[in-house]
Amino acid sequence: RRYTRERYLELVFTLKEAIPGIAVTTDLMVGFPGETEEDFKQTLDLVNEARFDQAFTFIYSPRPGTRAAEIKEELSPGAKRERLERLAGRQNGISLEINRTLVGKTVELLVEGRSKNDPAMQSGRTRTNKLVHFAAAEDLTGKLVEAEVTEAYTWYLTGKRV
Repeated sequence: RRYTRERYLELVFTLKEAIPGIAVTTDLMVGFPGETEEDFKQTLDLVNEARFDQAFTFIYSPRPGTRAAEIKEELSPGAKRERLERLAGRQNGISLEINRTLVGKTVELLVEGRSKNDPAMQSGRTRTNKLVHFAAAEDLTGKLVEAEVTEAYTWYLTGKRV
């Protein structure tokens, strides 16, 4: 990368200060060849400091033709899975904490359509891409509606239409 950890965090904090309520997400990989336990702990520390709304986490896998694919892997598949679980656990806790701050607040949603799991519910996304399920009889797909958030979970919220 062409930036340092310090510069990255500075950008995250600048964005959060300039745009209150902004959602910051990232992609995180574990198990890159040569990754040490100390490297991994630094990733966990960064996640704690940045407090991402969400993170898409995955295990490194070699891609033919890249320089990384030529590096001898030192971590076992089990060690990589264990790190992924630790990272996801840490991030999931942060995501839930952030989502809980929305309970009782009214949010604008762009309705995506009926919930896949409950046809009595519809699903929409906030301006910060948070998924909200709410009850509505009529089809509101493609419409903007307001909903009060009533419950928070790690990956979604529930609400009632206002």
